[in-house]
Amino acid sequence: MSTAPAEASWTPWTPGTPWTPETPHKIDLEVERRILGLAVERRCGRFEWSVLDWNQPAIDFYEKMGATVLPEWRIVRVTGDALDTLAGR
Repeated sequence: MSTAPAEASWTPWTPGTPWTPETPHKIDLEVERRILGLAVERRCGRFEWSVLDWNQPAIDFYEKMGATVLPEWRIVRVTGDALDTLAGR
């Protein structure tokens, strides 16, 4: 049995969900705590999420709660035909 920390991923936004800069940000703390609890139980080494670089109020909030915003990282996404190609289909 491996003792290496597990990895987890969570994306609360799903395609088709309407979102604009004016959309109120509602964090379901119960769901978030359950997910964070699973991460701790499964010995995950970290919990990561995304924030838009222009959303300074969110960045400030996350930093105040102890998170570190990593400015040197970029989100990489593959969709559609490119996803099929990478999957060998």
